[in-house]
Amino acid sequence: TSETRLAGVLLMKYTAQQSPKIFAENASKWIASLLAILAKSEVNPVYEAAMEALIGFLDVVREVPELQRDVASTQVPRMNQTVLQLAEKNSELVDPILGVLMCSVNWFPTLFRPSIDKTAKLCLKYLAGETVRRCPETVKKAANCFASLCQAGGKMSVEERWFEYMQLTMGTIDWCVDHIMCVDTAARETERKMFADLPKLSSDFMVSIPRAADRIAGMAELFTALFTRPTSTSIAVPIELVVNTISRLAIVPLRIANAKTDRAEFALVPLLAPQIHTAAIRMLATLAIALGDYLQPFLASIARTIAVINSKLIASPSTHVALFTLIQLYIERFAYGFVVWMPKELLSHIISSTNVRGQRAAAAAAAAPAPTKSSRKRGNNVIVEETIGDSSLEYANVQWNEVNYSALCTVTAILENAPTAFTPVQRTQIDGQILTLLLLQTVNSDQLAFAGRQTDVECTVKLFECLLVSVMSPDPWQKAIVPHAVSLFTAGLDNPSVRVQNV
Repeated sequence: TSETRLAGVLLMKYTAQQSPKIFAENASKWIASLLAILAKSEVNPVYEAAMEALIGFLDVVREVPELQRDVASTQVPRMNQTVLQLAEKNSELVDPILGVLMCSVNWFPTLFRPSIDKTAKLCLKYLAGETVRRCPETVKKAANCFASLCQAGGKMSVEERWFEYMQLTMGTIDWCVDHIMCVDTAARETERKMFADLPKLSSDFMVSIPRAADRIAGMAELFTALFTRPTSTSIAVPIELVVNTISRLAIVPLRIANAKTDRAEFALVPLLAPQIHTAAIRMLATLAIALGDYLQPFLASIARTIAVINSKLIASPSTHVALFTLIQLYIERFAYGFVVWMPKELLSHIISSTNVRGQRAAAAAAAAPAPTKSSRKRGNNVIVEETIGDSSLEYANVQWNEVNYSALCTVTAILENAPTAFTPVQRTQIDGQILTLLLLQTVNSDQLAFAGRQTDVECTVKLFECLLVSVMSPDPWQKAIVPHAVSLFTAGLDNPSVRVQNV
């Protein structure tokens, strides 16, 4: 029965873990028994347990030279073929199957070479776009498994195979962009490399254009997997091709919006813009993490691409958050090397996104009292105290959101790494915004809607961090904010949150 076979598989697994000597004496027989179970019709729990046990067995075998020679050389190729056949019969087991294949190619690359083509075809099936939305974890595993195939070598070296896969990935994204833009791709088919095993898209544009966007997301996962996978040798990266492809991808929604045509196909693109922009942002973040200073000559082009994504077409808060996080990453990595290429409009947008005034209730705005005369005659304190006069109502219904928080993190990164990027007017606006919000929380915390929630503790901590960085990087043309900062830091010591006190 299935229960008996499951018990037998688990008994072998735990015996191997607790007694390496018994496993060494029975390794070949036990692995053969597990492969026999995978080759027969069985319930999924038994299959999953058998594959989990196989991974544990192979992990031991690769560490023992005698077992590598006597067991791995005969059983590993058979195992690869068995799990690939199981993938064709049972798509519900694709996650553990991809795990077994990835371990096999990593631990026994030479023995895996006969299975490269079938494994690549299996992975591309899940990177083609059909499962991107409903099974994102499976897509990620397929991308990592496909990237692992570079280790197998074979007819091509590791470097050549990686370069080939990167060119095919970029060519596939480029083809999808042409399809979304309704560009005739026949003329470019001979000069463009792309994956040939991907299924053709539907002739109905209502189906094919969203599927092309899903395929771009799948290729972005593969792109990330290729760049983040360690290699034993140096890799030549087609960086110019990569940057140009990402720039072309990012500009698609803007070009569609500016197109003077009423094509029905173009009506779908604004709905797909968040997915397209997210793929471009993810790829740009991967470049910054993987290439580091090698990316310096291309920072101007990347800054223009980010400015394009930051257009008025962004309607998704998650895209805003991802974009600000990307900008923060590039500023922390390259400091002035990146900031010098950032458009002024982009800096203004980041600053305005930290402002929560626009979220106030209309009733609160109508009920706000005018500032007192005494507050107008107190020199440097006028701006702060005038704001206090009406902002307890103005901010009464304000709640921090992720866009405000990510924008504040980006402002903090700029102040810390490139403080002179802001103009004196922008520094005044930033300092006033920070002081106002912190004073409100200090003076009127019991009346504010955002007092005491965990998310607002994060924002309070970030506000204090931003104020600290601003004080440590003062603008010589502005009057000092140190007296206000000292008062706020002193008041922060009485905050109930330990994290706020530590700042």
